[in-house]
Amino acid sequence: MKKVLLVYDQQISAQSHCRSLYYKGIYPLVSNDVQEAYELACYNRFDLIIVDFLDDLDKIQETLTKLANVKRSAKIIVTTSAHSLDLSEHLRALGADQVLLQSSHPREFLDSLSSDLEVCPHTTWVSGEFCWN
Repeated sequence: MKKVLLVYDQQISAQSHCRSLYYKGIYPLVSNDVQEAYELACYNRFDLIIVDFLDDLDKIQETLTKLANVKRSAKIIVTTSAHSLDLSEHLRALGADQVLLQSSHPREFLDSLSSDLEVCPHTTWVSGEFCWN
C-alpha cells in the first residue's frame, strides 16, 4: 500500500475526499498543521506529499521549509490557486517537485491520482505545469 501525506488547509474536507484513494491501494494521512505534518514526515515513510494551502503562500513556504529538514524519498506536489512561473520556480527551489495550478475542487485532483501516484490530469499545460479542469 502506498502512503500519502496530505497537508491541507481544511483537514475535514480533505479527509472526506480520501475515500477514492483507499480503493486504489493508497493510504492517506491528513494534517492541516505544519508542525504536525513535519512530525508525520519524520516518523513515517511517505511515497507522496501533497501540500495544498490554496493561496496562503506563507503557509506553503513554511511547510516546504520544514519538510526540507526531513530525509525523504517522497515526491512533493504543491497545489495552489496563486500561480505564476516565478512562483513555481521559487517553490521548486524550496523543495517542491511539482507545482500545480488548482482550478477545481481538491477531490477532483485526488481522484485523478493513479494507483502508482502519478497525476492523471484531465488537462492542459499552463506555464509548463499541469492545470486540471
